[in-house]
Amino acid sequence: MLRLLLLSTFCLTLFQQLGATDKYWGGSSYGDWDEASNWSPAGIPTAADEVFIICDCSVSISGGYNAVAASVLIYDDASVNVYSNSSLEVRPALYHGIQIAGLLNNWGTVSVRNPNTSANQGVIVEDGGRINNWGSLNVSYTGTGILVMGRLVSWGDITINEAAGAGQLNGIYLNTGGDVTLFSNSDVSVNYTSNIAITAISNTDFLNYGEITIETGCTGRGFANGGDFDNYGNLLVRGATTDGFYNYGNLYNTGDLRFFYTASGDALYSNGGEIRNGSTGKIIVYGSQYENGIRFAGGGHEFYNQGLIDVYTGQSVSSSLYFNWGAKLTNTSSGEIKVRTYATTALLFNGEEFDNRGGTVELQCYGPNKNSLEIGAGCVVSNHYCGTITLDDRLSMNQDAELINSAWLEIMNDTEPHFYSGSLLSNGGVIYDRSGALENVNFSFIHNDEGVIVTAPTDAIVFGDPYTDYILAGPYTDVELDPVITNGNNEIGIYDEGSTAVYFDDNNYDDPKYFYAQVNIPGCENREYRVYNNTPKINSRPVHGGGNNWEYAGRPASGANTTAGLQSATITAFPNPAGEVLNLRLSNEFQGVLQFELRDLHGRSVFTSRQAAAPQLSLDRPANLPGGTYLLTITDTTGELMNKRVVFQ
Repeated sequence: MLRLLLLSTFCLTLFQQLGATDKYWGGSSYGDWDEASNWSPAGIPTAADEVFIICDCSVSISGGYNAVAASVLIYDDASVNVYSNSSLEVRPALYHGIQIAGLLNNWGTVSVRNPNTSANQGVIVEDGGRINNWGSLNVSYTGTGILVMGRLVSWGDITINEAAGAGQLNGIYLNTGGDVTLFSNSDVSVNYTSNIAITAISNTDFLNYGEITIETGCTGRGFANGGDFDNYGNLLVRGATTDGFYNYGNLYNTGDLRFFYTASGDALYSNGGEIRNGSTGKIIVYGSQYENGIRFAGGGHEFYNQGLIDVYTGQSVSSSLYFNWGAKLTNTSSGEIKVRTYATTALLFNGEEFDNRGGTVELQCYGPNKNSLEIGAGCVVSNHYCGTITLDDRLSMNQDAELINSAWLEIMNDTEPHFYSGSLLSNGGVIYDRSGALENVNFSFIHNDEGVIVTAPTDAIVFGDPYTDYILAGPYTDVELDPVITNGNNEIGIYDEGSTAVYFDDNNYDDPKYFYAQVNIPGCENREYRVYNNTPKINSRPVHGGGNNWEYAGRPASGANTTAGLQSATITAFPNPAGEVLNLRLSNEFQGVLQFELRDLHGRSVFTSRQAAAPQLSLDRPANLPGGTYLLTITDTTGELMNKRVVFQ
């Protein structure tokens, strides 16, 4: 109150020095603006009058009346009510338009316009003051349109700087303690600013259920948030040549954040702030000249995604997604990150950790010699909980970088990855190397003991020619192949254990078709990978490296008895986890006596036995064997056949 009183005294002194006309409310507790007797000196305020409402009172503008003033000051306990079909128009000469320490209720139209170039504020909501807007609030002003230190609540429309003018610096500015709530019918449009369209500094709250649009006339920064911005509605940034949204506070989104413009800077730049994109949230970036689509400098802060991040950027962009300085990126099972770009890198991760917890990540670059995913020196990317990362272009791993895959990693191009000193691709899931990018890689950079790599599956099949598809299986993998082969939704072949062959249904064997095999990570849904199709022949080659190789192989011919043999010997253990009995299914290649050994995680032998080979065998749980994880080794006279982790409950 004291601050406003001092400000009022200053304004009064200034106006008196300028010879301005001052109007004070002198009416009763409730009265009408258009009653001359309610004012002192008597007379309805004109466009040249400075209006002071310093009382415990309520002033009404109603009945279609259009009130005017040069400025309006609403004191602590006072309120002004602008009803529907009525209006309040303020045209300040040199100072602020409307100052509110009390209450302004608007169901009609409130307009504040100043053609001068001095850096003033159009509307000031003081600490303790409040605006309730159900109608239209229009501010065209030099300096700052609306300065909020109290509370602004809107169910209606707010328009800032509907036409270009000199000195239009800021649109809406939330100072310390400021609070803005926009409900679902609210529509806010900031059309022209040269500095920042919307600012919310620290210790402010901005809650949006409505529509916010920052238009192309905003040539500075779009939205700068240092407080708490919760978006349940829509924010569209068309303008902003510096950054579309600069975040150093907390950004929570379950609505739509959309950035469309060919501007410099970053569409979304978070520097030391937190971002949480909820399951219904969408963050969409579309532009050709951003420096980065999304840049997140974490300093230990986290970008937590449960919704959609969709980025499409042009060739002048450095990286579509850029995480650095200790940033953490978490993508949950409902999260989807999708990048399509002409930039040199789709996702550059120089942060602390990127954890894909069951979500979907698709990274695609247009043009040669580009990186879908680049992992910075010493940084870690993890893909697990049945997550999927699809790289349409090169994988690049800098010194001591690590990519840990225990789910689905799909490499769709034939460009060999860049592995620098100390980098490691650790696979305990499935790597689907569609076009043979890993065929000639030095396997000192790849650890595959617990995973499966499907590499360069045969792209084509010619009737009468042999074909082979290779799978590199780690010795401790739990990943399994499904014997069913399909095309689309049609089952066209099934593995017959008795003859170790895949028999195709000739009625479904039309030309051309794509054929698929199934692969399964325990606990995840089956995934298809393309085995071959009936287009011109392209030879495939095996992955070079350690481990067990499985292969689909055969010699198809046109006719009802087309077969494809599953050539490698296979052993399947089930159920796993097991109770009292562990069953083993063996293909027919096994002959003679097999040696079984069970070791604990410390390498100690806890059980051995011998059995004659047969299509199906069973192992009884050893007496007093504690529940836990063990390594089952099966050998015959030729040596080790299989190592498999098994769990007894």
